[in-house]
Amino acid sequence: MSSSQPTTKRLTVAALSALTVFAVSANIVFAALLRAAREFGVTPDVMANVSACQFTGFFLSSIIGGVLADRFGKKLVLQAGAVFLSVGAACWGLSPRVSLTFVAGFVMGVGGGILESMSSALLTDLFPDRKKFFLNLSQVAYCLGAIGGPALMGQLLPLGVSWRSFFFGTSVCGMALLVLFSASRFPETPQVLRREISSRRPAVLRPFVLVSCVVIFLYVFAEMGSVTFITVYLEQCLGSTEGWAIYAISIFWGAMVVGRLACACLPEGGAYEIAIAALLFAGGVCHLLQGLVTSWAWSVVLFGCTGLAFAGTWPLLVGAVATHTESSVSGAAIGLTVACGSVGCMVASPVLGPVFVGATPCRAFWMLAGTLFTASVLMAGLYFSRRRASRMPASGGVSERRRDDDTT
Repeated sequence: MSSSQPTTKRLTVAALSALTVFAVSANIVFAALLRAAREFGVTPDVMANVSACQFTGFFLSSIIGGVLADRFGKKLVLQAGAVFLSVGAACWGLSPRVSLTFVAGFVMGVGGGILESMSSALLTDLFPDRKKFFLNLSQVAYCLGAIGGPALMGQLLPLGVSWRSFFFGTSVCGMALLVLFSASRFPETPQVLRREISSRRPAVLRPFVLVSCVVIFLYVFAEMGSVTFITVYLEQCLGSTEGWAIYAISIFWGAMVVGRLACACLPEGGAYEIAIAALLFAGGVCHLLQGLVTSWAWSVVLFGCTGLAFAGTWPLLVGAVATHTESSVSGAAIGLTVACGSVGCMVASPVLGPVFVGATPCRAFWMLAGTLFTASVLMAGLYFSRRRASRMPASGGVSERRRDDDTT
């Protein structure tokens, strides 16, 4: 027991660090957007399309990486993810023209998708009885990277530090992750279970997993829609200062950190579905009110409340999928769930952008409120469906005993 304890601690640090590094890689692109666009001689909207390539790589690797991890082990796949992220970030920093940044973004996204999904799956393997705590803690680590990376760039870029140096720094962090994963001993899936994985692959496509995929897509669509257009809505529609429009992003993520720490304290025995449904419903209410207020100050308050409501949704959803899936196919199930969430990232901007910049941007918030209410109903339906299914064998057993008694 004592020999496995240091390895568990090292793997926990590696998984949390991987999520932080992934968050940095996903957000420094936006922080470097204007400077990179000027250097390459393109408009910012052209440069912003790099993120679509990045999330395309994220989507593909989340699915494929999960399948490969269940067959060959999470260690090898996580090592590959660290290499992809490191190489992609280095290529970003070295790109002499804008076309190469699209390739670099895709490669970096492949690494990010593996690190996000497989680090979450690894934590559920290491702590099967404390999934809620560690998955919420993992998303706190993500939020720290999402806040810290751009904040550091905001401090250093005006001082003359090149935007490319931050991609080189991310590349070094990726190599550090490779060393950390390589030096750790992973919990191995028994060979007999690996041989059975292909025969049990349909377990990944159970209704619970599929409905969870739909819910996480709807949630991420709403989250990205809110975060992407916070500054545009506050400054151009409600007349806030540029400073407060930017502070609102920090308030949103800061509230999410607080909320995720609170969700980490939820009892492990509680029903995931009810907690998720309640959070999604609260987020829907915040968006409904957001479409009604006309004061930018109240809008900032509501964005903070939205961050609190969104706090536990992602980690609790991933934890629910892990709980209701066999450990031998948990990588594929979690990878599929995370991949569906990444689709929400890809479609949020093109779908909601025209609404936010149109004549009635408040409709975007009402649309997102409806999206979140729908997701809440789906999760509540999963809970009652699971309860009804759990009662059926018991009632069936009683009727069988009665039938036997009547026969005798």
